[in-house]
Amino acid sequence: MDWHTFFAEMPDYRVNRCKKHHLVDILVIALCALISGADDFEEIGAYGRREEAFLRTFLDSSTGIPSHDTFTRVFRRRTPTLSGAVFTLGRRRRGPALRSRCKR
Repeated sequence: MDWHTFFAEMPDYRVNRCKKHHLVDILVIALCALISGADDFEEIGAYGRREEAFLRTFLDSSTGIPSHDTFTRVFRRRTPTLSGAVFTLGRRRRGPALRSRCKR
């Protein structure tokens, strides 16, 4: 799956000089974590750290895994409707395929 294509229409509202992690990496880690049962940003960060070797097989992650604070900042700036629509779309269209890739 080409994650850049999947999330191509997702705007990045972050300030350029403050971007350490690629937005696609943040979104994919969050999506995989949610599918794997994460309920909040701390659990998303914990999932990323726990599954870092696995995530590196298909994400850039050259700057490491974002902290839970990074996930919090990114998702607080997003329009809830837009974020929700992307995650709903991901679950409907890719649910079974994503589950097999996100849970090892």
